Formats: sequence, C-alpha cells, structure tokens
Amino acid sequence: MDREKQEYLQEKAINALLFDTSAETMDYKGFSEVCGIDAGDCSRDVFMMLSVIHISGETYDNMKFRRMDCDLIRFSVRNVLLELESSCGKQIVNSLSDNNQLYAIFFMEDEKRLRNEVERIFLEMRSVLEKRMNIYLTLGVSRYTLLLGRKSASEALGALKQRIIYGDSNLYFYEDTGIFSEQKFPVSQIHLLDSYLEKNEIHKIKNLLQEIFSEELMRKYGTPYLRIMWVRILNVILKHYDKKRKASSMEKLLMSFNLPDQIQSASEIQQRITDIIMECVRAEAVNDMNARSKIQMAVRYIQEHYSEDIAINDLAMSYGMSPNYFSSIFKAETSKSAVNYITELKVKKAQELLENSELSVVDIAKRTGYEDSQYFFRVFKKHTGMTPLGYREQNRM
Repeated sequence: MDREKQEYLQEKAINALLFDTSAETMDYKGFSEVCGIDAGDCSRDVFMMLSVIHISGETYDNMKFRRMDCDLIRFSVRNVLLELESSCGKQIVNSLSDNNQLYAIFFMEDEKRLRNEVERIFLEMRSVLEKRMNIYLTLGVSRYTLLLGRKSASEALGALKQRIIYGDSNLYFYEDTGIFSEQKFPVSQIHLLDSYLEKNEIHKIKNLLQEIFSEELMRKYGTPYLRIMWVRILNVILKHYDKKRKASSMEKLLMSFNLPDQIQSASEIQQRITDIIMECVRAEAVNDMNARSKIQMAVRYIQEHYSEDIAINDLAMSYGMSPNYFSSIFKAETSKSAVNYITELKVKKAQELLENSELSVVDIAKRTGYEDSQYFFRVFKKHTGMTPLGYREQNRM
C-alpha cells in the first residue's frame, strides 16, 4: 500500500474513532495498529491525550496565506510536529470535517509527564511555525486516558472553546476549564505583561507578577495554577522574542520549561520567574540600544543613497534585523515608517531640484530613484498636492 493511501486510511479511521457515534473506544494497542506503530508487548498501560489543533485566523491576516492554502498549512504543521524531539509518542492527522483543524494524539506510559510533554511540544511548535512561516495555532487538549474515543474529542473541543474568551495562539487543557471559568482568573494581567514587555517597563512587570502570583490567587486555585500561569507567561515571552528573532534568548527560555517542577513554594517560583523576565528585559534593553544605533546608520545610508531603489527587507537584513523588527524600531526612532521616510526624502530632494535647476521632470525623477516618471508624478502630487511643473512655477514666481 502506498504511503498516501495509508495516510488517508489512518485519517479516516481516526476521524471515525473520534466522531462516529457507532465507533467504540480504542486502547493504545488498537490505536497503534491503525497507525502502523510498533506497540511492543503492551505489558504496561499507555496513556493518551487528544489535541485539536486549530489554525488561528491570524495566519491569514498577514496575507502570506489565503484560505485556500489550508492543505499547505496543515502539511507544514504535521511535518513540524513529527520532527520535534519528545519523550512521548505522537501521531497527527487532518480533520476531515474542518479544513482549519488537525488532530494530534500524544502517548506515553507516564501519565504525569504526558501533559508536560504536550506543553513543551506546543511551545516549540509555535516558536518554529510563527517565526519561520507565520502560522498561528491554538490547541485544545483532552484529559489523559487509556481509551481514546468520542469523549476525548468532546473534551478537546470543549477546551478549544476557551479561545473564544481568552484568545487564540494559546494552549487550553480540558482539566483546567474549572479554573478558567472563574471570573477572577488573571487574563487581563497576561495581556498587560505582553504590553509591558514590549515597552521594557520593568517596574510595572514586577508589580504585575506580584499580582499574578498573589496569595489570594494561590489559595483560590492551588498548585495547578502555577503550571498554567508559567506556560502562559512563557508563551508571552517567547512570542515577544519571536518578533525580534532572538534565537539564543528563546532557546534559554525553553530550557527553563520545567521550572515549576523544581520549585517548592509560590514565593520561590514568583522570584524565579521575575528573575528570568528581568534578565530578558535587561538583555533586550541592550539589544534595543544596539538596534537604535543601527537605525541611525540606516538613516544615514538612506540619505546618501536616496537616488537608488532601496528595498526595506534588504536594508533590514544588511543590519542583521528582521524586516518587522527593523520597521518597528525605525518608526520609534523617526516617528515615520521606513517607506514614508524614504518617500518624503525623495520628494524633498525633487523639490530642491525643481526650485534650483533646469532639469526636466523625467531627469529629476531618475535622480531621485524613480525610473517611471509617471509614478514619480503621482507620488509627488500625492505628497505636495501639486504637479512637479506646478510646484516649479509657483516657487519661481
């Protein structure tokens, strides 16, 4: 049987297992037979968790992908998941009922470690997929079980519904729904943390962490709260560094993934998390200083080469920055986008040539980096409200 046909039969069998009302539950041995996995002697119980992987709308918002590209996106998600190293086994298939979803099954003998592995896989997946491909995922995960079936699917989908309230690009476990349903769960504080990290507001971050790990919340939610909040905080920090392509910082953060398992008290974990965030923020402050100096160099380059065709992506890469990060720092430093800065400089130079030379409009267009004089005409009129010749006549009267 060829591979493509085998994969389709696996998809069909797993989709039926999860949603067909006539299907019976399946233990790991049966599941492994369907997927062609060597189950060994099966002398010990193997626990399974089902995850519904949802492709978030943000994936399509950046215009890199269209809705019709869902098969390509799902192909990428499957490949990344299967290539990640993990202590647990994993299998993934497409949903046959929703083009924006996949079903992943994670399994291992140690049920206590299984959730941790799923959390780690999610963070590593989103780091790769968001950074390299602009693919954004939200996961809903069932409780661990020895028998996979419609109940697991119901739990995973129920967990996924939390995204409607608490947002996409995150990880939701069915067993946490009791905590998430409480009105005082600190969702707004997580959003604030994202904002404070973006602005490097260290004092506000410290106060916010004290609020998140307050004695009141710890008593209210108990020890599971620590794990949930750490994964949420780590997700925010990783997203922050993904934007700025700080690979070394991201690797260091992922190494601290099991931090809650090594801590004995709430106060200790609060301090450790505070230390980690402060270290990241301080490092970012140094990086931003370096970035600002690079922007100043870029501005000088633009001023000296405005007559050339300057591509923002190439300019960013020449200074070792991602285009998005370059653009955000450039605007922060100059109060203008890089594109607008270049255009306004070209128009200003064109105005000077129109006032002080006898060059034709075609020649002035070329001297300011516009090979197409008609395009130059439109740009000039848009920024000055006048045609080039009209501007020349008015300023020579």
